[in-house]
Amino acid sequence: MLADRLPYESRLRGLHPGVKAVWSLAMLAAVFAGGPVVQGVVLSVVLLQLLLLSGLSAVTFLGLLAPVLLFGLLGALVVRFSSGVGWWGALSLLARVSSASAVFAFLAANTPFVHLLWLMGRLGVPDLLVEVFELVYRYLFLLSQTVDAVKLAQDSRLGFSSFSCSLRSLSFAVGAMLRKVFLSLREASMALESRNFDGRFAFLTRADFRAEPLLVAALMLPALGCLFLALLLPQG
Repeated sequence: MLADRLPYESRLRGLHPGVKAVWSLAMLAAVFAGGPVVQGVVLSVVLLQLLLLSGLSAVTFLGLLAPVLLFGLLGALVVRFSSGVGWWGALSLLARVSSASAVFAFLAANTPFVHLLWLMGRLGVPDLLVEVFELVYRYLFLLSQTVDAVKLAQDSRLGFSSFSCSLRSLSFAVGAMLRKVFLSLREASMALESRNFDGRFAFLTRADFRAEPLLVAALMLPALGCLFLALLLPQG
C-alpha cells in the first residue's frame, strides 16, 4: 500500500513523532482559524516542506491525496447547489478540506504507523484503543490483498467483460471478502487464545528517534508562521 510504503522512503521517518504531531496540530489550527488565503498558504507550505525536507515526490504525494480531494470537490459542488452559500462558500469549503487533508497526508507520508502507535502509548492513550488501531491497520492490508487476489482471478476469467458479468463478479467479490474477514477473525482469536493472550499486545519498542535542531526549526517555524498569519487575517 502506498500509505505504508511512503513513510519508509521519507527523510523525516526518523524524526521524533512528537515533533510531527505538534506540527500537525499547529497547521490544523491555522487551517480552521484562518480563511481561504491562509488555507492556500498552508497548502503551499506543506508541498514545499514535502519537497525540501522529506524528499518525496510531489506526484506521489498528490496520488495519495487525490481520492480525498475528489471527495472534497464533490462535497463542495453538493453544498453549492443544495444551499445558498454560493460559489465563494463552496470554494472556501474546498480550500479548507484540501489544506486539512494535505496536513494529515503529510503526517501519514512521513511517519511510520508503528511510530504513531508508540506516541499514543507515551501520551497515555488507553491500551484498548491502541490495540484496536493495530488490528484495523493489520486488516486493511489483509482486505487489500484479498481484493487484489479476487480481482485478478475474475479478470483472468473475463469476469468484467459485460455489465451483467461485472455485477455478478462484484457480488462474488463482496461475498469472498466477508468470508475472508470472518475466517481471519476466527484464526486470530484461536491464535491469541493458544498463546495465553491477556488482553494486551506486547511489542519490543526501540525509541531511537532524532530531533535535529535545524530540521525541527525548518519544520516548525513555517507552521508557527501560518498560525500567526491565521490569527492576523480575518476568516472572510
